[in-house]
Amino acid sequence: MSTPSQADPFAWLFDDSISESEWDSIFGPKIFQVADIKKPLLKEIPAAVDISFSSNEIQRTVDALVVLLSPANLSQRPPLRRTLRELLPCVCRWLTFLVQNFILGRTPRTLHEMTLQKHMAYLSQRLVEIAVDPSFEALHNHSKSVHFSHFFATMLHVAIHLLESGDPWFRTLFTALKRVITDDDMLAILSELPHEHDLPAICVHALIAAHETRHPDLLAPVDVDLRTFRQYHIVKWLARTLSSLAKRITAIELEELKVACANMILCAEMITCHILSGYTWVIEALDSHILPSIAKTRFLDTQLYRVGELADSPFRLAVPYMELINAIRPFTLIHPVALRVPRHAQRVLACLGAQRLLPDDPFNKAFSSLLREAQLSHEDIRRFRTGLGGTYCGNAKCPETIVSSTDSPKMKKCSQCHVVAYCSSKCQKQDWKANHREACPLLKPEHPGDGFRLSSIDKAYIKHMVQQNIFRLRARLLQEKATCEVGVAARSNAVTVRVMYNVWPFKIYIEKASKSLESLNCRHAREEFEVQLGQLDVSKEILVVVWHPGFTCHSAMVYRQSLFENGQSL
Repeated sequence: MSTPSQADPFAWLFDDSISESEWDSIFGPKIFQVADIKKPLLKEIPAAVDISFSSNEIQRTVDALVVLLSPANLSQRPPLRRTLRELLPCVCRWLTFLVQNFILGRTPRTLHEMTLQKHMAYLSQRLVEIAVDPSFEALHNHSKSVHFSHFFATMLHVAIHLLESGDPWFRTLFTALKRVITDDDMLAILSELPHEHDLPAICVHALIAAHETRHPDLLAPVDVDLRTFRQYHIVKWLARTLSSLAKRITAIELEELKVACANMILCAEMITCHILSGYTWVIEALDSHILPSIAKTRFLDTQLYRVGELADSPFRLAVPYMELINAIRPFTLIHPVALRVPRHAQRVLACLGAQRLLPDDPFNKAFSSLLREAQLSHEDIRRFRTGLGGTYCGNAKCPETIVSSTDSPKMKKCSQCHVVAYCSSKCQKQDWKANHREACPLLKPEHPGDGFRLSSIDKAYIKHMVQQNIFRLRARLLQEKATCEVGVAARSNAVTVRVMYNVWPFKIYIEKASKSLESLNCRHAREEFEVQLGQLDVSKEILVVVWHPGFTCHSAMVYRQSLFENGQSL
């Protein structure tokens, strides 16, 4: 029997040259009667499994799978080949169940658990190989069934799990998986799976595409169309993939560094593309340590450039990383995001300080801007929530748009919600009739938190910023009616506002927006701003377009272009 190679330590287990005696020496003597194989595999899958190896039923099922998937048996015993074709759905269901319990479910603590986990790994890899083996043409069509798709998606989970834990078996499994995932039919089936099955599919597919790019320049752009996949939690998996690469980056060779650099560029681009769709994905990326990860790996392109491996630019990673940072910047309006960025700042700055970056590296400037805006936003949100002097009056039509603590008494908060504050009772009464009567009950039960949900207080703050800036600019807007649109920016840590005239009905400037969001914007934007901006010329329609993370729009439609493009600071 051949010995395992360093590159593929488990490939010998599925070599057709392995005799029955050699197979038995690995797994122990097994049953060979077809009836004995069918009996455990046709049974109903249990709700739970005894990890301690005490379940005889589970052991008999494992024995049956070992016999059925043995290369020697399938090549020398035609009845077993027919049995596998007949029982393929059962085999897929059982292996999916066992892999989820023995590989993904927990870390083995005993010798029995470790042995059973290895058996599950070997058998799973074997089934993946059978699916693309030309000699099993009769099984190939069956492998496109939903049962095999669920099994294969589970194996994608295993691939990510092994990659994150640094298990060397990842390379072997990766080789087997990429032969299947490149099949267009399989990709179409995977795209229809429930989200709990396809979480890592996009990441593995992206990594496979990057690994298969073998041009002279291994950092050539990789064109991966991921739109066919359900985009659920993709940011978390991409961020975790990038983080796992960052942990292993100091222990790999030069050639692998180039491949890793390509993978990181791909992950950063995919994250940037998707976090524009909502603030919750930004939080997932931050909680997956995306900022320390990109700071830790920022030196790669500079290092490759210095050793002559990059001839064009030392900023191959800096550009996608900078775009990722800039994509996070608008979401510092949201308190959970504004809190998380400074938490990682110390680690990021330590990583950047330890690297010998070029003086004109654009990443440093981008991160410094993000950190400054998060800190300013956090302080501004705190002042808004507490109603202390120096914040804004809650009445959008208040002539004193900013109330300073030096020349005005402490602002008084609403006695019901204790969130919105006013500089006088007159402003409170005016805003109550125009706006706060409906908003107050929504704000009252909410407690400002640090979670994923966009609280009503966050929504009130964003709406408040829009109203204040529009009302403050009312004179300028009236003077510039001749223009088609006026682009203005609030403070650098606030929100960008664009006011457009004569554009009803309007177009939503975003690639993907639900119909419910569209109807909400159309209805609410018009009604809201006809009230708030009643002093303007009524013959001119006005629409405020504001970046509002989370797609929860109170007063405007979503605007998905550069936050500070063509804007000027107030």
